[in-house]
Amino acid sequence: MNIAANVREFDTGFNAEHRDASFDYCFNYFQQFYEEKRIEELAVAEHIEKSCLHLAFFLASWGMYRGNTELFEHSSRFLRQIVETISKTDPLVWSIDVNQYDEANVRALADLADSLRRCTTRMTGTLVTKIMLGVFGNVPAFDSVFKLARISHERLCIGEKRCSKRPYFLS
Repeated sequence: MNIAANVREFDTGFNAEHRDASFDYCFNYFQQFYEEKRIEELAVAEHIEKSCLHLAFFLASWGMYRGNTELFEHSSRFLRQIVETISKTDPLVWSIDVNQYDEANVRALADLADSLRRCTTRMTGTLVTKIMLGVFGNVPAFDSVFKLARISHERLCIGEKRCSKRPYFLS
């Protein structure tokens, strides 16, 4: 595998106007506040509208504003409580990546998911994990594609001596 060639191919294939780029815009917006140690400023009057818009556009581009979802009936302003919750999230949670999924970190991610679920009455696991993906980048979106892949992975693992079993704590 030629890593340098793969990185070059990825860099040249990026389209800033493609739907996939909405993840980069959302993630980078929120991560900038984390990196500058200004997480709490995400929800102040100066930034709340832009924070909600970044999150809303990311969620919309990934199907979360379709007709059968809770968000369909709401503007981006509906996400204010979610952004306020994000702005109060422990900075340690922002740094968790998949290779750090130990018991304590999984519990912290599950607690964050629970906090996000309490923001609205009909928060689905898919919506929670898409928010966590777009803002923190520390969990996959537990949507239908991920669930199918997980089922396929579990089927492939039957009879395997060494099969990666990660806790699926958010589904």
